[in-house]
Amino acid sequence: MKDNVERRALKIAAKIMTAGGRNMTSNIMCNACGNIFDVKKILTKKHGDYEVQYFVCPKCERKYQIITTDSKLRDLIRQRKRIDRKFQLMRGKHFRKEAIQKMEFELSEVKKASERMAKGLK
Repeated sequence: MKDNVERRALKIAAKIMTAGGRNMTSNIMCNACGNIFDVKKILTKKHGDYEVQYFVCPKCERKYQIITTDSKLRDLIRQRKRIDRKFQLMRGKHFRKEAIQKMEFELSEVKKASERMAKGLK
């Protein structure tokens, strides 16, 4: 049951992050009370170098953890976003195939590193 909840929270986080944090996810059903709600606010708790992002069911106040990060993972996330923005710009212009392949490789390496770190922080 817990794995299912965590997987759902990660899917929600991915949707929120994909939207740049601006468009919040709607129609979330709380596993504890069955309440259907929209995520309006992502909360963050800091514990030393760690940050935990989560949202809360407005009815029963059950917390759903989205992601736990440390400074290294946050740096990788920023690096990944920067590379992705560059890559998007490159796609729209006529860059050499080798340059695009280099950016694809760099992006995949950063993604792999951030995924490994995220697994370690669970």
